[in-house]
Amino acid sequence: MKMKRNGFTLIEILVVMSIVALISVFGLSFLSTILKGSSKTNIISELKQNGNYVLDVMSYYIRNSVSIDSCAGSSITLRQWDNTTVTFTKINQDDVNKINSKIASNSSSLTNSDSVSGVSVASLNFTCDSSKPPVVNIDFSLTQSAWAQNSAEFTGSVPFSTTVSLRTY
Repeated sequence: MKMKRNGFTLIEILVVMSIVALISVFGLSFLSTILKGSSKTNIISELKQNGNYVLDVMSYYIRNSVSIDSCAGSSITLRQWDNTTVTFTKINQDDVNKINSKIASNSSSLTNSDSVSGVSVASLNFTCDSSKPPVVNIDFSLTQSAWAQNSAEFTGSVPFSTTVSLRTY
């Protein structure tokens, strides 16, 4: 006489559970990799957006300046056509108030200095050539906020460099 089976054996259940567990592990690993890559992309995008904005503003003011009053390392002062001055400088990080180092124009910040989502200025250097027309080389590097997560997927650094000549001299 044959017995009728109405269920699964213990072996069948264990095999199915191990297959589901393996698929879950691979799926979660894949999802984690995608999310890490997305975070890194967002950080690099934020750095490039801030850096390009800073370059645009500085290039505009340098190009339309009448003269260069001073050019010393991480600071430059430009004389405008209406005899006002514009100064670009690096303001260092403030650990007490959790403010990133930033590039400022007459003390108003050009970079996002938010302690979590902002950027920090790693270096800033102006090199001026007094030829006719005067030429200014701008080199700076932006990194992720000093108070952001420090794992590899949450860090980034982008260098920026350009040369601008004054139109009016």
